Amino acid sequence: MKKITLITFCIFSINLFSQVGIKGGVTYSGLSNLTDPSISIGTSFGVFTYLESFRPEINFYQQTYATTLSSSTTNYLNLSANYAVNITDAISFVGGLGWDYWISSSIKINGTTTKISSSGNALDNLMWNLNLGFAYNISDVLIMDIRYTKPFANGLLEDIEFNSSIYGTLLTVGYIFGT
Repeated sequence: MKKITLITFCIFSINLFSQVGIKGGVTYSGLSNLTDPSISIGTSFGVFTYLESFRPEINFYQQTYATTLSSSTTNYLNLSANYAVNITDAISFVGGLGWDYWISSSIKINGTTTKISSSGNALDNLMWNLNLGFAYNISDVLIMDIRYTKPFANGLLEDIEFNSSIYGTLLTVGYIFGT
């Protein structure tokens, strides 16, 4: 019985590893109430896996907001639980929930930068968001993903607000190992 359990575990582990990848790209973030917005580009990179239709991932990404007078960059650690529905062999619709943990922010006004780090209760630094987008399999090992993210709650589902002025778009390219 121990051998069967060990063999099953090994087969499952090999299958799991064969669908692991890394990705990187750019983010565009905005606030719908900015009166004089500039281009707000940040970076994103992370690790993902494919488990049939379930596509969990962990990412680092930046949200950057800018006007002609000031700019703000916020760094997040993101854990997303997305599901994919194949439209064709190469294109799939991707949607799910994400949990962003705020790491730090910097605000620049008239050349002076102020840095803010997370502190206090860890749950206060948690933001929930909805992920919607598309994935395109460029080849067997390359995938391009474009996703719209919209925050809707903080902490333990406190302050639920679907009309938040914050939004983000991620464009990433990933490489899948072992396929």
